[in-house]
Amino acid sequence: MENMRPLRAQVLIRMEEADAGNDLIEIPGQARKSGQFGRAEAVGRLVSEISVGDRVLLDVSLNSVSPGSLVLVAEKEILAVVNG
Repeated sequence: MENMRPLRAQVLIRMEEADAGNDLIEIPGQARKSGQFGRAEAVGRLVSEISVGDRVLLDVSLNSVSPGSLVLVAEKEILAVVNG
């Protein structure tokens, strides 16, 4: 997958587990349990606000996807960059 280049406004995300110690925002228990955090591995050329390496909070619940899996999502499905 290292050679994958998303098209248009798509972002390739490597899923992560949510950490309970996030001090930036309060994350409801249900969102913390479902797979909604990941790191941008590659971005399409029309992506305007996400960079490779950004840790992001997704607007979609991917609880059937295990941490470490790669998923392709539209930029509009990303709620926030949570670096730091």
